[in-house]
Amino acid sequence: MPIIHEATLVEEEQAVEHQYPHFHVWHSDGMRIYATRTFTGGEITEIARRTHLRVPASVTLDAPTPQLIGHVIAKWLHEFPGIAA
Repeated sequence: MPIIHEATLVEEEQAVEHQYPHFHVWHSDGMRIYATRTFTGGEITEIARRTHLRVPASVTLDAPTPQLIGHVIAKWLHEFPGIAA
């Protein structure tokens, strides 16, 4: 039965990735859900030029469920539109 639950969780993660294609969504053994967005060198340069902010090479967000990680990503995109675009 855990295999069925695992497949469902992976499907939910894939649905979030489909909604937010720049993010890789995954879970830990402790069942915490993470979303990682990695920026290329060109993206970092362009974002820094546009926003005058120091841009990290990547950002990782977390939440307890796939549904909530979608909300966390949406909030991050709203709070940092210059970086997220």
